[in-house]
Amino acid sequence: PSGKFYPNASDACDWCEDWCTAHPADCQNLPSTCDHAHPLQCKLKAQAFWWLMARLAGWGGPTPGPIQTLTTRSQAANDGWILESGENSNQGGTVSAGAATFYAGDNAADRQYRSILSFNTAGLPDNAVITNVTLKIKRQGLVGVDPLNTHGNLLVDVRGRAYSNNNALQANDFQAAANLNAGGVFNKTLLSGNWYQAVLKSAAIPYINLTGVTQLRLRFQKDDNDDLGADYLKFYSGDTATAAYRPQLIIEYTLP
Repeated sequence: PSGKFYPNASDACDWCEDWCTAHPADCQNLPSTCDHAHPLQCKLKAQAFWWLMARLAGWGGPTPGPIQTLTTRSQAANDGWILESGENSNQGGTVSAGAATFYAGDNAADRQYRSILSFNTAGLPDNAVITNVTLKIKRQGLVGVDPLNTHGNLLVDVRGRAYSNNNALQANDFQAAANLNAGGVFNKTLLSGNWYQAVLKSAAIPYINLTGVTQLRLRFQKDDNDDLGADYLKFYSGDTATAAYRPQLIIEYTLP
């Protein structure tokens, strides 16, 4: 319970006592006796049985609360671009953490640009039930051929905490493990105001961190187009002076 392991389980239920001490409201009006179990366990079993029977009888479950929204912007100190150390190395090299723009595409040596966006999602309630997550980035410019036409889809890799277990941008973030690769795909249609957006897949929702940082890595499906020409899109980062231009993570949720 609450992530704590109790190695010496017994009918006395040590964790039940700890739970009741920490959550007294959950332990009000418990039965006075409960054979071979703690009274809290009897209460929980009764509630679970009632829920099961009600659902089998056709009850649809509790009515969710109204949709609420948290919008958070990428953290300037921790976002930016990483350039591959060499074509086909799949290893990070040069890092840019303080520029007003981040890149996606490839440079004149056919080395890939990947970028990290870092969002503080701790503002979500601990019991939030997330229903939808949308990432929006604002286009600043283009160098060379538009990679949306030559490099496939612009993908979003999702990490439920910091890449490389460090909030700060670093070269290793280029290849560091994500919780879900391609957890979102950007729509190629440019929206009003030069915004692109990606709705994250339902499989990505469990990796939105309710208690800290959620980081997203942007990369094209194809690493480069082998033309020895720089072809990359530029987007406003968390460092840009105009706050309204910074990347946005829009999280919709309900409360039980």
